[in-house]
Amino acid sequence: MDRRSLAWLDFQRPGYNHHGQTRSNISPPRNNLISNQDFGSEFAKLGCKSTARVWTLMSKNSGFTLIELMIVVSIIGILAAIAIPAYQGYIIKTQTNRAVGELSAYKASFEERTGSGGSVANNDIGYNPSNLTNGVQAVNIGTLNPDGSGQLQVTLGGSAHPNLTGLILRFDRDATGKWECVVDNTAASSWKSSYLPSGCRL
Repeated sequence: MDRRSLAWLDFQRPGYNHHGQTRSNISPPRNNLISNQDFGSEFAKLGCKSTARVWTLMSKNSGFTLIELMIVVSIIGILAAIAIPAYQGYIIKTQTNRAVGELSAYKASFEERTGSGGSVANNDIGYNPSNLTNGVQAVNIGTLNPDGSGQLQVTLGGSAHPNLTGLILRFDRDATGKWECVVDNTAASSWKSSYLPSGCRL
């Protein structure tokens, strides 16, 4: 029997190939495509242990401890204790300066009426009550004396800060026509000297 015939017989024998090798010794062909599950397993073998360790540390360190929260709350409380009074003071000073400016605007018309010997009633000087005062159109804010002296006066209230309620702002005019800004804080118990507008006196 020739060689080709022998090779063909070997190939037909169970468990052998045509080279005479047992089929169990032949490695099955590997598929070049790796499934997601296999890739995940291989990736875990190659280096996921360190990654998992980092992830575990991050999970443990996430969030705030009770001490950290207490520190944050304390800082917020300190800032609030400083900022809120400062803001309130800013509001009070701003409203006081505004009220002084509004009252000062009537000095020009007051002078005009004084020079012509006219009246200084609200309608004559063009008074328009401010929302920072208790002023009403029916109550005159100006007073003119026979010697030429006089005054313009308002009392704070309305939408003004509660600490300004009852504060009296006044512009006094002497007989020579000199004006002076005066603040009467008798009825404003929460008044502070730092609120005093520039150019005014208590």
